Amino acid sequence: MNILIDTIRIAGFRGIKNLEMSLPRVTVLIGTNNSGKTSLLKAMQLALGDYSRYLSEEDFHIDANDKRVSEIIVDVRIVPVDGDGIRKQRFNDDWATEFGDKIQAEANGSQFVAIRTRAAPNTITGVFESRRFTLERWPDLKTWQTDKIKENKMLTRLETMPFISIEAQRDIHQELKERSSFIGKVLSNVEYKQAEITALESLIKQINYEAVNKSNALQKLKMHLEQLNQSFQGSGCAEITPFPKKIRDLSKHFSIHFGEISYLFSWDNIPGNESERFMEFLKRNFSTDWITKAKIEKIDGGMTIKVFFESNYIILSLNKERTNVNLTIDDGRKDNFIVKTENGKDIIYENSSNSFSMEYHGMGTRSWASMLTVKALTDLMAVKHEKEKKSFFPILAAEEPEAHLHPNAQKTLYHQLAESKGQVIVSTHSPYLAATADQSELRFLKKSSNSIVVHSLDLKLEVEERRRLQREVIHSRGEILFSKALVLCEGETEEQALPILFQKFFSNEAFVLGVNFIGVRGSGKQYLPFFTFARDFSIPVFIFSDGEEEATKSLKKYYEQVFGATDIANCQNITILDNTDFEGYLVSSGFKSTIEAVINELDGADAIKKWIDKRHGTLASRVKTGVCSSCKQHIYTDVLQEYRSSDGYDQALIKILDSSKPKYAPVIAEKLCELEIKKFPPKVIELFDKIKFGAVL
Repeated sequence: MNILIDTIRIAGFRGIKNLEMSLPRVTVLIGTNNSGKTSLLKAMQLALGDYSRYLSEEDFHIDANDKRVSEIIVDVRIVPVDGDGIRKQRFNDDWATEFGDKIQAEANGSQFVAIRTRAAPNTITGVFESRRFTLERWPDLKTWQTDKIKENKMLTRLETMPFISIEAQRDIHQELKERSSFIGKVLSNVEYKQAEITALESLIKQINYEAVNKSNALQKLKMHLEQLNQSFQGSGCAEITPFPKKIRDLSKHFSIHFGEISYLFSWDNIPGNESERFMEFLKRNFSTDWITKAKIEKIDGGMTIKVFFESNYIILSLNKERTNVNLTIDDGRKDNFIVKTENGKDIIYENSSNSFSMEYHGMGTRSWASMLTVKALTDLMAVKHEKEKKSFFPILAAEEPEAHLHPNAQKTLYHQLAESKGQVIVSTHSPYLAATADQSELRFLKKSSNSIVVHSLDLKLEVEERRRLQREVIHSRGEILFSKALVLCEGETEEQALPILFQKFFSNEAFVLGVNFIGVRGSGKQYLPFFTFARDFSIPVFIFSDGEEEATKSLKKYYEQVFGATDIANCQNITILDNTDFEGYLVSSGFKSTIEAVINELDGADAIKKWIDKRHGTLASRVKTGVCSSCKQHIYTDVLQEYRSSDGYDQALIKILDSSKPKYAPVIAEKLCELEIKKFPPKVIELFDKIKFGAVL
């Protein structure tokens, strides 16, 4: 890798007033719609690519006073790094030669290259002009736009650092028709030696002859087209070429087919425990009876398999890249197969006979194929730069690569992009892709006042804390990466009931307003990874907590561990029930009849009575009452269940609810929704009011 763009600064571009963002080798931009992800990618394209030709008035930021800025500024800093992406002090010789006098050094000797792009309208011509400069120093963040720094004009872009932008709308089938597309650029790199062209065109000529000669329809067509001679005094000739006549025309008729492949055998197991399977395949596919008597041997250092009997033979050759196997039979027949390296072994697959042209595939396959052509293009560019002994570091920016793909395909695509040469920046709305990325790669963008801000996770967390954050938040609840607010509660009842009540209160589903309700399945420490996540990504978090002493004490401990000293009893984003849990709160706050109605509806009109009759008077526990004076043993007294008193009846209702929370919770919420909003449980109203004002809904 050797270099890295480690920082970008943007001012005055679209919704971005002033922003600095650090960049690892792979960066995953996340955030809600219109949070600035595309703007950031386009700003990078302006600084490093060709976006200046698309620049328009709408790209200039409008401030809080509804005034459009007069200039866009984008700064990027390039630094030398080692193989692990850790910043080094000096550029290696190749990059030192490439950058030349653009290289500057900090006080400690650490080298960097700083490139500034300025874009502004030309007041005379009305067109938008973009200019690039190198900076003699990297300014402080607070004054980076106004510092007086010597700027040396750059006459051209850095050709060794091409910026490759992959748009959200991609379709390999359409791109095959466009010479300027990525696949078009790949095809323009197709070259053959003259001898190869002559040989290939001779083969094509023979194929065209056979295709016409064996078709009555084409022969008739050719015969009638020969009548064109009448207009050319007999000197014309009609020629039908079903296949491109010239190699130079291949790209005009180029197509891509795709289909499933089927397992044949493991190269490592021939000869070996798959020899019988291998021989059966050869006999079945190539009608070679002598196969049953043939021997198998592996030669050329294991790169060739030879099957032979007397003068008959079949040769299978593995190419040096270990991606393809060519088969040759003594009678001249040939075939080839796909090779994939799996678990350190070369696995041979057969091409599908049911492959289809890209136009018959869905948008997921077509979009994915389009992105993979970009990887092919960068590989070709890398080879070209290597031949010319030039450094090469592409910057790949992909917008919503997950479009049209199922979750597992999204994860696979992320890994394919992450393995690309150079630096990769991806914007996504996919929780699956975001969960696959490393925590250090995530950058959360959101709107704040009149601009865009960026947040990242704290990488100084202990290893176990990071694991919990990944396991319990990012991997399990990836949708909250795109939340406007989080509501945390302890139990299943709240997690199911609160969203239903929320919908009635706000006349909108919670997810429509970007609010996620999460039951943390406990108290205290169970909140911790969600607190950390909300703090680092600056997402408003609201807590609906049980009110028992131990629960509130534990909540305070872990809340303050993340957010600092807090009076949780009077906090604008914490709602605490009165010395009880949610079920107990409903029973004690005037909603006993609602609870009774729900139990009777689900379990029968006499369900409560039957429950009490079955359990009243049964053993609850045994307690010590003293010590026997003679034997010195503890004396125990039985404590019996008591459910017929007023308090006992309330406890019975709570225990019935606790026995099957998922069953009762949604029905309780639906019953409560039959009430006027002002008659909702007071603590629920308190929570929703805090959300209304704290999350700016």
